Amino acid sequence: MKRTITIAPINRKKGDATVVLHGKYYNTKIKETVNILTTGDVVFGECEGSQKTKNIPITDQNPEFTFTWDDNKEIDAKGAAEAKAWSKSSEIDCPGNDNLMRPMFKMVDKTEKVTVDVKLIKNKGRVYNIVNNMPTKEMRDIAFFVGLNPIHESPDEIFLKLIDFQEGELMKDPSKFLDNVTTPDMNFIVIAKKAILYDVIQSKDNQYYINTELIGSSFVDVLAYCKSNRQQFEGYIMKEVEKLDVLPVDIDYDKPVKEIIGTVQNIKQPAPIEKSIEEAKAASDAEAEKEKGSNMDELRAAGKKLGIKGYQLMKEKTLIDRIGEIKQKEEYPELAKKEEYA
Repeated sequence: MKRTITIAPINRKKGDATVVLHGKYYNTKIKETVNILTTGDVVFGECEGSQKTKNIPITDQNPEFTFTWDDNKEIDAKGAAEAKAWSKSSEIDCPGNDNLMRPMFKMVDKTEKVTVDVKLIKNKGRVYNIVNNMPTKEMRDIAFFVGLNPIHESPDEIFLKLIDFQEGELMKDPSKFLDNVTTPDMNFIVIAKKAILYDVIQSKDNQYYINTELIGSSFVDVLAYCKSNRQQFEGYIMKEVEKLDVLPVDIDYDKPVKEIIGTVQNIKQPAPIEKSIEEAKAASDAEAEKEKGSNMDELRAAGKKLGIKGYQLMKEKTLIDRIGEIKQKEEYPELAKKEEYA
């Protein structure tokens, strides 16, 4: 495969004096002088006879040295040797150079950079597709998961903050999200972060409390508390968060993101929490009671079909989460593999 590197001065600016990239240096590891010749050959020791060292003047017209070779040594052994010699120069900063003494130049592997850039774009595309196909309420939970506060934001606003290709929170390091999205701690993390934002878990002077009980001095402590105190987590924290985390009633948050984004006009934000919670919760409870029986029957049937252990005893939200996790892994098997070898 064709490879390309560029070598440019670290501090030279336009208009500065000419800088010379020297093809001759001393390698302290092998205790030899290395000479890169104008012919492209690499020799150890001083030049002999008509041999000349390759010295590259760096000017405004020639701001960097570019070198291309084939990394198949059977095809281009001379090119591979020269590339390796440049990568060991005492003046060139590059990954793996254990002979660097005085960094004057920076080497960039253009081929590797292209590979990295392509992988980044592919991962951004995968993240976009995952978010675009998940239920809108799950996208909102992802925003909590990564540390945003989407409480009073519309789906469009959350969508942009998460997956704008340049500034989106998930796009800054899409591979990290792909690694973390299947964590078994997802529900604990989301509920704990909601609890802090809704003041169910209070934060004061870098300490976290539930009423007067000190539960930790960091979010890691809070998460550990939630996981080790399931009765408190499910019996108090989750219930309080459910009371407070009331979604706007004019948006169907169960629909996939792709069916909601860009289609909702003049979105009505929730009224201030203290004024709207009781009314919204009462309406929600009344509606839920009507559908609860049939919904749970359908959910349990789905749980049985998917082989979920203990589906008969699971609460509605827990069962929905488990079904969603399994379906996501079926749709994106590469994520399931990541989790298996995590």
